Amino acid sequence: MIHNSSKAVNSETFLGIVRDFDESKNIATVEQRGKIEINRQIEILQPKSKTFSQTLAYMTDDEGNLIESAPHAQQIVKIKFDQPVENWSLIRSLKTE
Repeated sequence: MIHNSSKAVNSETFLGIVRDFDESKNIATVEQRGKIEINRQIEILQPKSKTFSQTLAYMTDDEGNLIESAPHAQQIVKIKFDQPVENWSLIRSLKTE
C-alpha cells in the first residue's frame, strides 16, 4: 500500500515458496524468490490453514551451513518455523519504509 504523504509506506515483499516440510524438526525447504534475512518479520500464507507470522531466527543453505541472508535468485534454504507449514505456502515480509 502506497500513499502520497509523509506517512510510512507499507509494502509486502514476496520472499519464497515452501517446497517441503520436516515435521520432526519444524524445518521447511524454501525456494527463495526475494532476499530473505535473519531477524526479519515474515508472514506465512498457507493454502488451507491459517496465515501466521513470526520472526525469522534460523536459516541454513541447502548444505546445512548457517546463513544470515539468502540473496541469490531461487536459492534453496532451510527455515525453522514456530509451527507446521504446508507445502506451497507463500512467505512474505511486511516492511515499513
